[in-house]
Amino acid sequence: MLSAVADWLRETAEKSGAEKLHFTARDGYVLKQVFDLLTAESENKPETTYIYNSRKSLAEADMHNDEDWLSVIGKFNVWTLSPKKLFTLMPHLFGIKTSEDLNGAKTACGLSRFAWNKSFKSISETAAFLKFARDNFYSPDDHLEYLDLVFEYFNERIGRNDLIFDIGYSGRGEMALEKLLGFPVHSAYIHSNGDNTSVRSSLTGNRIDVFYPDKFKCGAPILEHIFSEYSPSCVGYERDPEGRVVPVFEKKFGENYQTRFITELIQKNAVIFASDFIKTFGGAFCGCDCPRTLISAPLEYFLHYPTEFDADIFSASPFEDEVWGQTDKMFNLKEIWFGKLADAGLRGELSALDSHSAQAAQASYDEGINRLRQMIDERDLWVRDRDEWIKERDGIIKDQDEQIRIMLNSHTWKTGRVFVGIPGFIKRKLFKKDNSSSL
Repeated sequence: MLSAVADWLRETAEKSGAEKLHFTARDGYVLKQVFDLLTAESENKPETTYIYNSRKSLAEADMHNDEDWLSVIGKFNVWTLSPKKLFTLMPHLFGIKTSEDLNGAKTACGLSRFAWNKSFKSISETAAFLKFARDNFYSPDDHLEYLDLVFEYFNERIGRNDLIFDIGYSGRGEMALEKLLGFPVHSAYIHSNGDNTSVRSSLTGNRIDVFYPDKFKCGAPILEHIFSEYSPSCVGYERDPEGRVVPVFEKKFGENYQTRFITELIQKNAVIFASDFIKTFGGAFCGCDCPRTLISAPLEYFLHYPTEFDADIFSASPFEDEVWGQTDKMFNLKEIWFGKLADAGLRGELSALDSHSAQAAQASYDEGINRLRQMIDERDLWVRDRDEWIKERDGIIKDQDEQIRIMLNSHTWKTGRVFVGIPGFIKRKLFKKDNSSSL
């Protein structure tokens, strides 16, 4: 799959004339390595970079008017959103710089009968609190200062003719970047979450190309995990002592040895496999005419129909989505994975509802495998013909060398060489004498 997506990115960048290809942290960590391997010998490849952003770091970047304030309801899961969480996630918007500022906000919320650490019960209650927070805590100076930092960070890196890779999903980040930079941006997703992506693209002029034509049936938390760098998430930006704008990372990142070991082991060997695949089939897949999505089918089948045994390696890996989490409870990756499968009607087994689509997918997969086998057979035949030609050529060269050796050792050749070495005036006298005597 990594090779297929990298090849698709290569083609997308080539068609759009992208000067740079930005892989966003942390989703683009592994794919950037494979893309660089794939295009190592290409002359017109775009420059690749690794930039830091996230939903959390851009959450405050598109807050400009009343509609943007209401969009908070769509940015976060309101059923797990509380006053404390909102102030913590958007501190620059409310001028929260110290723990004293946060305690002041807590006191004010209590006086206005908003429970500080309790999730909102409805969308209307969320909207009422947003109005209260804006009227009493919004800090334009702090907000604009932060917007300047975000603008500087991305303006120094992203140009009008660049391409941005992100694993997905909704186009909201592109809307924020378009508002910041003042021009539409071009992104490439592995998959989208449906109509929201195209709607936001139409509203802004942003272009988003998607690897998979259809929405994922059960989401892809595990795919995102194995694609991503195992490191703290970017939560904002600040200016360092040298005056540069640099990313700020979450401080409560929970280091987990088992998660790091498993994740990095999978990623390391995935890159090795992709490298072998590229060396074997070439940068352009040796003219393989099967769809790239079909090449990634084995992985997708595993993601949709894992066994308990396969999924257990992630049972001790914590998963937290502070922005859009369904609950404040901490789950592990296996629970999230199987929960998504359950929502989609998949439980690691083929159900009756899925049998037809599964058979169709299997038929397509078998067809793709047959094409790959045919391609490998043709390649082997070409190699065999090439080896036979080299063997025949080496035989001819050997025969010619033997003939030359015999010739050099012959009496005639040696006598001729002696005759060639006789000075010309002696030869002329010899021939003159022979001619006069004959007369």
